[in-house]
Amino acid sequence: MVGYTLEELGAIHIDLFQKLLYPKDVQPFNNKVSDHLEKKSDCLEVDFRFFHKKGAIMWIRARGKVIN
Repeated sequence: MVGYTLEELGAIHIDLFQKLLYPKDVQPFNNKVSDHLEKKSDCLEVDFRFFHKKGAIMWIRARGKVIN
């Protein structure tokens, strides 16, 4: 989706994810995830921007829910 191969990205982890995030979206993204993990929201729904490998900015909407 963001133009990189799995080999280029290497291990997928939060540091890599946040490196690809648009800087102004890092804290709002982290806040939404924290709120959901702390059960302050029933599901996670967040819009954020990623940097594409070619430099373009891509909008992404993520939705999810922790299921125990």
